[in-house]
Amino acid sequence: MMKRLNDADLNSIFTNVHLDFDIRTEAAKELMKRSGVKQMPRGREPKDHQPVMDEIFELFEFPIYELLEKVDHKLSVVTKEAGVAKIPSDFRENYVRNKIVDMIDQIAQNRETTGKGGKNRRKEA
Repeated sequence: MMKRLNDADLNSIFTNVHLDFDIRTEAAKELMKRSGVKQMPRGREPKDHQPVMDEIFELFEFPIYELLEKVDHKLSVVTKEAGVAKIPSDFRENYVRNKIVDMIDQIAQNRETTGKGGKNRRKEA
């Protein structure tokens, strides 16, 4: 059973822990009001990273989109071929999804270990 937080618990949360949620939400305002905290402690104000991330991502969005369109086309050919081979759609979808996730993991692992991107894909034995 979950323990109900009292005012001392709430005060501890607001003064000792970095909050990962936006204090502008009604729930956060209510918790702050109940705990007697007037404002967030200095240096712990939540930051709105959304505009900066939007700006950064926007620079790469179109090239990424074009690459994903090419990948989508290749994957549609794979799934059509599998359909011709009478492989059920659920199996095809799960198989392709698992392979894509594995490839992304391989690319990330290669980038972390060698500092290189996806061109040096790890070959399976």
